[in-house]
Amino acid sequence: MNKSLRLRLTIVAALFTGGILSLFLYIGWEHLKVQRHRDVDPVLSPLVHKTCMQISSPDDWDRILPQLESSFPFDLPSEGDPIHILLVDHREKEIIYRNSDILLSAITLSSYLPSEQAVENFDKTFTSNSNLRSPTQLEPIIFVPPIDTIALNGIPHRLISCSNPRYTLIMAASTNHINAPIENTLDLTLVAAPIFVLIVAAITWLIIAHALKPLTNIAQTSRKIIEGSLNERVQLKGDESSEIIEVVKIINEMIDRMERNYHQAARFSADASHELKSPLAALQGTLELALQKTDSLPDMENAVFTAYEETQKLKQIINSLLMLTRIDSGSIEADIKDVNVSVLCEELCEDTEILSEEKGIHFLKQIEQDVHLNLDPTLLRQVLNNLLTNALKYNEENGSIACRLYKRNGVECIDVENTGPAIPEDRKDSIFKRFVRLDKARSQKHIKGFGLGLNIASELARINNSKLELVQSHGGVNIFRITLPKDVPLPKQEDEPQIPAGDN
Repeated sequence: MNKSLRLRLTIVAALFTGGILSLFLYIGWEHLKVQRHRDVDPVLSPLVHKTCMQISSPDDWDRILPQLESSFPFDLPSEGDPIHILLVDHREKEIIYRNSDILLSAITLSSYLPSEQAVENFDKTFTSNSNLRSPTQLEPIIFVPPIDTIALNGIPHRLISCSNPRYTLIMAASTNHINAPIENTLDLTLVAAPIFVLIVAAITWLIIAHALKPLTNIAQTSRKIIEGSLNERVQLKGDESSEIIEVVKIINEMIDRMERNYHQAARFSADASHELKSPLAALQGTLELALQKTDSLPDMENAVFTAYEETQKLKQIINSLLMLTRIDSGSIEADIKDVNVSVLCEELCEDTEILSEEKGIHFLKQIEQDVHLNLDPTLLRQVLNNLLTNALKYNEENGSIACRLYKRNGVECIDVENTGPAIPEDRKDSIFKRFVRLDKARSQKHIKGFGLGLNIASELARINNSKLELVQSHGGVNIFRITLPKDVPLPKQEDEPQIPAGDN
């Protein structure tokens, strides 16, 4: 069963808050009780000790008891919960006074009486030195056990006792008057705690709802995209967290790329269909004409030649499409090697120079010597060959071509310059797109091209860590530039396994 993340986080927050609150209440309750008892003990202990020092006979107790009750520093406990007092003659093991049997039955009396050894030690000291005590002096304290907390009839009491040489005074005072304010506070807290937990849960619910709102927008936008609305984007209001904003930006960028790829694929299919349609129509018409004029051998030869040219054109289109498919799939990788770029440029320039002479075009080359770079020579050769071929194809009568290899701002560059019609300013960015030709009519009649060459060259340059761009197109001169890669490391060569030499 799927559960709401919002609900689960709210429940966890409520349980965590309740647990922490309960823990703090328990610790606070225990600490407050101990602290209040510690505040009481310094007052009760001197009173008990002083009274114990004044008891030397049962007659003294009859006189002291009313004074003790009247001098109790706190409000007397309620009726039915008196101050429990026990006076014991520990030498005779006789109880002199008790105001209730509850205290006697709740304690182990021997734990609060001095040991026989303690009494014997006092007697020896007193006998050997008669100046230690006179009838007018108070009785000394010889034994004080630790203050304890006991329950009498389920009510907590502080038990304080002390012993002089003959009598032990034990007193248990109720702490109800001390615990009552604490219990009242606890009751109030127990009532307020659930309310506080509910408030925390409500606040958590609202905060999580606000935090998860972008996810709801993402889900809604994704649903619209699935339905075909590729122009939809996840909207931001500006008050989201930085993490959510980053996620939304990445998702929007992904959708942008999906939309571009979708439209690019749609255009590609339409353009490819158009490009394939023209030579197929020409081939079909030529073959039909040949069938109609089978009695004329020259006409048959012309028809076969035309059909052959159209099949070559179809072959070039298909090869270009296959190349674009490999580029889009990422299956073309640069095979980086140490290449003498100067020699590579010289070889291509020699071939282009021969073709230029046949067309009456002046060719100029300015090649920097002994330039070594780490790149893929095959990819560079394809890019440069495309530029030189275009320079011949789109040139003018008695025009010129120049190929230069030189260093610019510390980076090696290859410029291919040719005379010819200028490229319109508003079309400079589009010439590297697929199936883009500036003059389609002229291209179909006079120049063999499909609008894929520059796009393929640009992609191959990118794969080869280079950059292809149009840097000038005015005054009858067009200049394309290949910015070659710098500081590209060579791939690590795997060590060949060494075969141990055999015994000769």
